[in-house]
Order: sequence, then C-alpha cells, then structure tokens
Amino acid sequence: MKKVLSTLTTPIFSVQLSIIIIAYIFLLNQLHHWSFSSALHSLWVSLALLILTLSLGIFHRFILKSLLIVHVALGSIAIFAKQNYGTIITEDLMLSALISEQDLTAEMISPLFIFWFILTAVLPSIWIILVNIRSQPLSVLLKQYAFTVFICLSMIAAFFWQQGYHFRSAGHIRDERFTQDLGYFSPVDAEYNLHRAVRASKKIQQTYANAKSLASQYHYQSQVDDLLVVFVLGESTRGDHFAINGYNKPTNPLLSKVPHLISFSHATSCDTLTINSIHCLASPMLKTQGDRNITHASFGEVMAKMGYDTEIYALQTLTGFYRYLHADTLKTKYAIVNEQSTGSKDISLIPYAKKTIENYHQGKKLLILHTLGSHQTYVDRFTNEQAVFTPYCTNPDVAQCQHQELINAYDNSVVAVDQLLGTLIDALSTKKAVLIYVSDHGESLGEHGYYFHGQPVNTAPKEQFNIPFVVWLSDSYRQTPHGRAFHHNLQQALASQTEVSHDHVFHSLLGCAGIWSDDGGIDKTLNLCGDYQ
Repeated sequence: MKKVLSTLTTPIFSVQLSIIIIAYIFLLNQLHHWSFSSALHSLWVSLALLILTLSLGIFHRFILKSLLIVHVALGSIAIFAKQNYGTIITEDLMLSALISEQDLTAEMISPLFIFWFILTAVLPSIWIILVNIRSQPLSVLLKQYAFTVFICLSMIAAFFWQQGYHFRSAGHIRDERFTQDLGYFSPVDAEYNLHRAVRASKKIQQTYANAKSLASQYHYQSQVDDLLVVFVLGESTRGDHFAINGYNKPTNPLLSKVPHLISFSHATSCDTLTINSIHCLASPMLKTQGDRNITHASFGEVMAKMGYDTEIYALQTLTGFYRYLHADTLKTKYAIVNEQSTGSKDISLIPYAKKTIENYHQGKKLLILHTLGSHQTYVDRFTNEQAVFTPYCTNPDVAQCQHQELINAYDNSVVAVDQLLGTLIDALSTKKAVLIYVSDHGESLGEHGYYFHGQPVNTAPKEQFNIPFVVWLSDSYRQTPHGRAFHHNLQQALASQTEVSHDHVFHSLLGCAGIWSDDGGIDKTLNLCGDYQ
C-alpha cells in the first residue's frame, strides 16, 4: 500500500500534470463517439482548454488542481449524458438545469451513473489531490509554460488553416464549425454553455421585471363577471399517450368518462425545455420566435387587470416565473412536500386545489397548478394504486430499462395525470368554471436512441414536441350564452382538426375566460374559444 501511495504521489511538474489530465479527458470523450473526424475536431478544443488551464493555474497549485478536478467532474457528467441518453449539451439545457430542473435532475441519478462518476471522476480527482507538484524556479516554470502554449497554438493554427476556418478582421471565429467543435469535447461544451446560461438566467430575471405591460398597451374587456379559471401546466407528458387521443392503452380511465371534454390530439409545444416553453404559453410569444426571452407581460397580468385573484400551487420552483404570472397566493414544491405525505407526486396538489374550489362561490378566480407530470424518474410520479401497467421500470437510468417496462412506467405517470385532471373536473362540476390543461413539452422514450427532452428545437425528434391540450367547460358555464358559444367554437376547431400549439394558450385562456380585446390584445386566429356572437 505504501508503495502504491508512493507511486501515486511521485513529484510531477505542473505542465505535466495538466497535459496528463487533459489527455485523459480527451480519451474519455472518444468513448462517447469515436471517429477520426470527431477526434480531430475535438483535439484543438482540448489544446485550447490546456492553454486556459495553464494560464489560470500554473502559478498556484491549489487553483490548478481545482480547475483540473472541475474539468474532470463536468466532463464525466456530460459524457455520460451524451453517451447514454443522446443528450446534446446546449445553453438552453444548462439554463434549464440552473433554473427549473435541479431537483428533477437529481432524481435521475442511477447506480450506473454513480459507478461511472466514481470511476471516471472521483478516482482521477483523488489522484490529482494526492499528487505532489514539483517545485520549480519561476524562470523554468515560465519557459515550460511558454513552450507548451507555443506548441498548442501552433497546432491549433495549423488545424484552422488546414480546415479552412474563416475569421473576421477582428480575429473572432465566425465559422459555425467553431461551436460545433465545442460539442465534440466535454467539459468545454458544458463550461461554455454554463457560462452563457448564467448570463441568460440573469437576463431572464431582468426581463420578467421589465416585460412590457399588455394591460396598458391594449384595451381588454371582460364579458364574464363570475368564473373560476383553472390552468394546469403539465410536465413532459405526451399527448399521443392519452387514450382519449387514440392511444391503445387505457391511460385515461377518468377523462374518458367526462362528457363534453375537448382534447386536441395533435398539439405541439413551442420548445423542448420547460424554461423556454413556459415563456411561449404564458405570453403572446410565438414558437417561430427564435429568442425565448420574455418581452411582454403574461396572461396573469391581463387577468389581474380584469379583477382575477390568482392562486398558484406548484411542484416546481420557478418562483420568478410565478411572480411574473401575478400570483397573489403562492406555494411551491418544498412547502407542499413538507405539508403532504405523498411526496412529489401530482396528487399532492389536490388538497390545495379542492380547498380553493370549495371556497369559491362567486367572483373571478384564477387557479394555476404546475405539476411534475411525467418527468423522469417516472416511477416517482405515480402511486401504487396508479400502477396500472406492469411490469414497469424503476431504474433512473432509462437506457438500462427494457423498452416495454419503460413505456409502462411512463404510461402509469399518464394515469396519474388523468387522476389529477379527473379529480379536478369532478370538484369543479358544481361551479361555473373552465379548465385548460397543457404540457410544457413531450418526451423521448428511446425512439431513435433519444431519451428525455431538451434537444435543440431544430434537431429535436417530434416526440419531444408532442403534448396534450385539453379544454373543459362546466355545465353551468356552458349553459350561459358565452359558454355555449365558446364550447361550440371549441368543437368546431376540434372537428376542423385545427393545428394547435402553445401559440394558442395565451389567447385561448383569456378568450375562454370571456376576456376580449378590440385593438389586438388577443389574436382571434389563436383564440380557440372564439368570439361570443
């Protein structure tokens, strides 16, 4: 043992240590997707990382070792995600991890990932900590640093010249292959996009605060004085796994018995990530808009202007977004989990929703429920009673699941969604109410080698855009002139197979609540409830 420790702690130069670790990370990347082209294009990125690491840490052992450990850890995590789930590390994905999915990501940690991380990150990090960096005169250290940087820069320049990369006069690479090459090499893809995501998250908080008021820009009027509006925001649930949309398994035992239910079977999301999709559906933003940053206020601001009191109960922690929706009452994940005994399952929201519904008698109320829906780990989304389809996968590492067991687990989460919606509709049956349910995005379940969601929108598979879109009006609301007209318009839209998406949510939520605008505040072509005639 002493001999092993002695070998591990043999003195080594700073430059040598850095080269060994970056070379190790380079080889680790080749496990994910080996080809001569990918190795060649990731080589210059690894050399650039070596230069950066040496520049920041060569003169201080603690800083150098810390940087190398961070590189190894992030590289290990990113390579695992890419290798097992087909994940592409993007700014949006990192932004989602920062803002909306920290807890959900933690739930997906599997034994295989832990083994991988220990083997590829923890053990190398222990060696980095134990290794003894040999002291050198400053002049010698500078010479080693200068020589190494010169060799790396020469190799990078030769690569750029041979590949014909294009530069602006200012010296910035403008060739799109630059960002493509970053994707070949982790942790640079993770670190680069994390840096961009941190800036983006700060910008989001600013844009929430600076969003242009719709109530000031447009003239809104309310045709309905008493109404309870319930908006249920789903998570990762696919519409093509709804039995009421034609799925061949009974995933909707309750909704299938609800009369006058409107379900659009071919609805699509505007994005594949929660943080982007919610901006589309809460505001007039269209899915064709490339920039997902908020520019205008939400439907919540308009409804507040119309006299609606808003209660939000959420199993997620997007507090900034909920404030953007003008929450008067707000309770998020940790408070709900602490108060309930059902864990982070959608049924945890039912007691709060029932209390709000029971206490509602008249006036204007907006109740928003933000669920966990069908987000992996799927087995955590449903109770034993909701486990209709067996056997089902319980492994957080979905790539290790038998395909049918994975589908069964996912479909059980859809059963749980059905129970939430069915319970809400039953509670609302004696009220003058409207309920709208839509998921934030879909989910890949192994199709074409993809899992989960979050692929870039220009390359994402259709499954990650597939969502349910359900609208229901209570009997007492449908018996009013406005409700009768709205339900008729919804039926017409359904019969005409109108292509619906998140683009319709903002305008339809306001429209179905009897709010209208004669100067452009609501797009009539996107209001599924249409005008009251």
